[in-house]
Amino acid sequence: MSGEEAMRVAAQVLATSHAVTVPSSLGDVVLRPGQLFSNDRLLISPSWSTVYFTIGDRLYEMGTAAFLRDEWLNAMSAGMQKAAWLIPIAKAEMALLAGFFVPWYLMLGVACAKTTAIYVDHKEQFAVVWKHAPKALEALQKLRREHPTFFNKIMSKVAHDTFTHLPDGVTGEDVGFFVGRVLHGIDGLPEVTIGAIIKVTASVAWKITLLHLPNVIAHAAEAAAHQHAEEFRAYLQGIGYTVTVDEATAILKDAIARRDLEATLQQLEQACKALAPSFQELENAIYE
Repeated sequence: MSGEEAMRVAAQVLATSHAVTVPSSLGDVVLRPGQLFSNDRLLISPSWSTVYFTIGDRLYEMGTAAFLRDEWLNAMSAGMQKAAWLIPIAKAEMALLAGFFVPWYLMLGVACAKTTAIYVDHKEQFAVVWKHAPKALEALQKLRREHPTFFNKIMSKVAHDTFTHLPDGVTGEDVGFFVGRVLHGIDGLPEVTIGAIIKVTASVAWKITLLHLPNVIAHAAEAAAHQHAEEFRAYLQGIGYTVTVDEATAILKDAIARRDLEATLQQLEQACKALAPSFQELENAIYE
């Protein structure tokens, strides 16, 4: 099996696989799903008789004894100190990696073994991603759901197609999809995407604060929005985003009615600021 189908099957199986201890000519060996062998083989599912593993974007089946024999020979020829499989991947980490395999392969061309190798070498950056990416994704989902005019007219222009088909949840695969989108970036430059998000969220939240929009009942919200719409439209145009007066009015009406647009923008800004350095290091690892 190869390509997208192989990545999907590998991700599904990896997340539910378990370690086994098997005998070999050099003693018992613990085979753990998520281990890297010979630098490019990622163990997906082991058993006493059969192992499933990936090489690139291909999924293979092989007898366990033959697999171990190959690995001992490869390890001895390369030097045991270079055997990457000596570093185990924890069960909790496997679920995270499984969520990244399909999105990363589809958007970044990064197959299972390289994704795992990047993870092993950049655990600190992944910890930051797992902490802050769900917060950024939640904020974007809230903007799309509760402030659709702002999302469609401003956020879609910030990062072009980065937010197309934004996932609805924050599972491992949802976060993987979001991170893959951002790392793919505009012309492959995640710092452009993240930088644009930080700039527009900070600028718009600051302007809405300056407008001192009142807490008003529903029938008065439209009048208050109209009062500031032209000023807000001109401000957005000044920072590079063209909207009509009606669209500016709709954005302000949402801001008055829900009173959470500023807080949501601030959440997105803070999450992206925290993610930016880690995204840059992961980009370097992916494209090196």
